[in-house]
Amino acid sequence: SLARLTIWSYLAMVALAAPAMHYYGILGFLFLWLATELYQTFALLHLNRSLFSDHAFIDFSPAYKLAILMAAAMLSAGWFAFTANQRPLFEVLLTALAFVIALAAIAYPLFGLGKVSKDLRSRFGML
Repeated sequence: SLARLTIWSYLAMVALAAPAMHYYGILGFLFLWLATELYQTFALLHLNRSLFSDHAFIDFSPAYKLAILMAAAMLSAGWFAFTANQRPLFEVLLTALAFVIALAAIAYPLFGLGKVSKDLRSRFGML
């Protein structure tokens, strides 16, 4: 079921990529790719929920947070992508690096990565 879902969703993405890029450029493809990945994520969570319904509760809230964060990141990065060809390469590099650092700084508390990091350090005796 998961294999079919993955194959068909990527085939649909490839089929829609040319029209999306024709009308909206590279951002059309990037938003199509984002939509495909979000669809697969939520479909996988739904499959897990039905598979493990008797054993565990599957929380969708991290997926909702991820969807919102990635959509916001795509919108802000999209603006920069349109103006990047008019900027010096070093400035583009620094801006991309700052963008990645900002995303990490937002994601760290948003997804509770401090607890994950603490758990990993304690498992490997690096506390």
